[in-house]
Amino acid sequence: MDNIRKSKKLPVLAIFCEALLLPQKHFNLLIRYGLPVLILGILSATVSSFSSYGGSDIGFFEGIFSLGFALSLVMGGVSCHRVFLLDRDVVLKTPVLRWTMRETRYLIGWITIGVIALAIGLSVMPLVVPMLDNLSNSAGNDGVQYWLVSNVLYLPLMYIVSRWMLILPAIAVDSSRQRMGAAWALSKNNGWRLTVLICLPAFLSGQLFTLLESFETFTLYILQYFLWLFLGVIELGILSLSYAWLRDKSSLEAQKNTVDAQKPV
Repeated sequence: MDNIRKSKKLPVLAIFCEALLLPQKHFNLLIRYGLPVLILGILSATVSSFSSYGGSDIGFFEGIFSLGFALSLVMGGVSCHRVFLLDRDVVLKTPVLRWTMRETRYLIGWITIGVIALAIGLSVMPLVVPMLDNLSNSAGNDGVQYWLVSNVLYLPLMYIVSRWMLILPAIAVDSSRQRMGAAWALSKNNGWRLTVLICLPAFLSGQLFTLLESFETFTLYILQYFLWLFLGVIELGILSLSYAWLRDKSSLEAQKNTVDAQKPV
C-alpha cells in the first residue's frame, strides 16, 4: 500500500495491481476465514443438485444450507476487509465463526445499498425502457450496439453505488464513519475513478460467468465456484485498498487544515 500513497488522485492501475497480489500475500488468513464459505458453498451446491429428485426433506436442507452460505458470505466479506486493512495480530483476535453487531451492520449496509439502487433503477425505467425499445428497433440485428448502450445507461447508477460501497470496509474495521454521507464525502473528486475500480472487475466477471452458464456439469460448477471465490477476494481487495487510500488522504488533509488554522495570521 505504501507505493500508492503518494498519488494525488486515486491510483486505479496501482490498486488493481496491488489487489492481484493480496490472495498470495494473505493466503493463510484467507483460507482460515474463508473456510466456512468454501465448505457451506460446496454443501449447498451438493444438496441443490439433489433437489430435482423432489422431497420435502431435500427442500428443507437446501434452504438451511443456502441460509448458512449467505451468512457465511457476510462473515467472509467482513473478514477479508479486516485481513487487508488491519494488522495480523488484530485480525487473529477475530473468531472465524461469529455473528456480532459488526456483521449485522455489514449486512444492513449491503441490503440498504441494494434496495436504494433498485428503487433508483425502477424510478428511471419509464424513461430507459422506451429508449432501449427504440434502439432495438433501429439497431436491428446489431446486438453489440444494443448491449453497449444498455450498459452505458447504467453508469450513473454504478457511480452512485460505487461511492456508497465504501461504507462496507468502514463497517468491517469498526470505523466511526459508517454512514453513506461519510462514504460520499470520502470519495469526493475520485468518484469516477472509484467507479472504474469497483464496477469494471464486477462487470467483467459477470460477463465471464454468463458465458459459462451454458456448461452445467457439477464438476465445472465447482470449478466456477472456486473461480468466483478468487475473483470475489480480488474485488474485496480493490474495495479495501480504495477505502484505505481515500481514508488516509482524508486524514492527511484534515491534519493539514488543522495546522494551517493554527498558524498565526
